[in-house]
Amino acid sequence: MSSQSHNTLALKGFAITSTLAVATAMGSTSLLFIPSLLRPITKPARPSPSTNVSPMPSPTPSRQGSILNIPTLTSTDGRLTPQPSNDGRLTPQPGAGSGGFNFNWGTSGTYQAVAQQFSRLNTTAASIQVPLELLTIAAYGVVAYNGRKSGDSAWTYWATSAGIIASVFPFTGFSMAPLALKLARLAGDAEKVEPYEDAPIDREAEKSNTVEFLRKWNALNIARTVGVFAAGVVGITALVSE
Repeated sequence: MSSQSHNTLALKGFAITSTLAVATAMGSTSLLFIPSLLRPITKPARPSPSTNVSPMPSPTPSRQGSILNIPTLTSTDGRLTPQPSNDGRLTPQPGAGSGGFNFNWGTSGTYQAVAQQFSRLNTTAASIQVPLELLTIAAYGVVAYNGRKSGDSAWTYWATSAGIIASVFPFTGFSMAPLALKLARLAGDAEKVEPYEDAPIDREAEKSNTVEFLRKWNALNIARTVGVFAAGVVGITALVSE
């Protein structure tokens, strides 16, 4: 077997393997990652334990002289030492900074974290998949060109696979990139377009938009995954038919 045949066989193996790898990565994103992102902002919120405690009403004195100064007890070396109360109220009142954090799933603030995770995933995936897809198209193209020169009828299969992978770029650019940009704006990774400079943020609307954009992007990604996987199947068919 000549060195050219060895190189062609290596290109075929690389093209098919990389195609299936890209399809697997895209499919796992749609089937595993996106549903896990959507879960916190689509499932019903769980009530916080603090919301189940009803505050005790403080007594309303009928006259100023009836307010009782009840001292509080603090432990010092095992002994209880009375400490005077500041306002004499029977019920402790929360301070100004006792609001705490709300850890409820599905709150209006969770959507931004979800959008940020998606934006980072999309950026990382593009930096890896785009060069790999370009190399795959080149490999399919070289194999198809060599097959046509040698009179191999299977060259049309390789050319078809190259065409399918190449069609991923306009599909992604026109259909999926606008949704990814909207999600990046919701995440704060891109400049937002506001109708008014001082318009208030509608967090519930942004949360709803995050869910909608993620679901649309996911549906398009599934279609893209099917196309890439089909390109791999065509390549395998060409390899088997030789």
